[in-house]
Amino acid sequence: MNVLSDTKRLKARMNDLQAKLLFDRVIKPYKQTTDHNYYYKVEDKRNGVFLGHLPRATYMNFTTSLSFHSYSDDSPLLKAIFAVVPLEQWFASEIHIAFDFDQPYNQFHAVRPAKRADPEWRPSSLYLGGASSSTRLYMYDKQLQMMEKRHVQSDTWTRVELRCSFSPMKRISALTVEDFAAADQYMVFPDISLLPERIKCIVEQLNQNVLEWSEVHWKMKKKIREYATDQGLNLRSALLSNMGDIGAFIYSPSTEPLVISMS
Repeated sequence: MNVLSDTKRLKARMNDLQAKLLFDRVIKPYKQTTDHNYYYKVEDKRNGVFLGHLPRATYMNFTTSLSFHSYSDDSPLLKAIFAVVPLEQWFASEIHIAFDFDQPYNQFHAVRPAKRADPEWRPSSLYLGGASSSTRLYMYDKQLQMMEKRHVQSDTWTRVELRCSFSPMKRISALTVEDFAAADQYMVFPDISLLPERIKCIVEQLNQNVLEWSEVHWKMKKKIREYATDQGLNLRSALLSNMGDIGAFIYSPSTEPLVISMS
């Protein structure tokens, strides 16, 4: 299993000096374009970086929006942005944490949490939790997605994502492991073939969407959750054992980032 931060959506409230530096050192050199949400937009599409500056909606409480991914860390654009406004000064709007496995998707099962989290099922993916939830689980066949979206043949690959949103937004420098405490409600069986036969039968029906969680007897629900507590993978425990320094977990370039003096 590999644990990493994937999609990050950040916001910033820049002062006049930062805004001028951003325009001079990032927006102009990177051939900005217009956008229906922002007056200025720059992208590094190859490395999955998007910067929107000065939102058109006057009610927004930020000046700049940034999104990037696990493969973005060595993007020259991202390094230039963080040279103007360092990572720790940005506010987290949303952070996706990915748990990657080299096992086939059909042998996994995401245990329904005790707190209601309505499932959204598809043959090769599962959402637990509504779109407006502060913490949402997304489990999917990453190997299949890579082939369908990028035409890339990868090894066997299943990804479990914990999608955390922050409302109100929280400054990166103030984030702690407790901000991800909701991960504790999510547990996964990485190999349902190891389950007791009775539990395995129910889990397989849930995975195939031929049985709804609401149709499972409460005693069986309790057994599945108890077995998951003892034998399954708790996402918060997996996260805490891999996170370390939160800033480095979010952004870790292979070379030292640029530094621009504000004096």
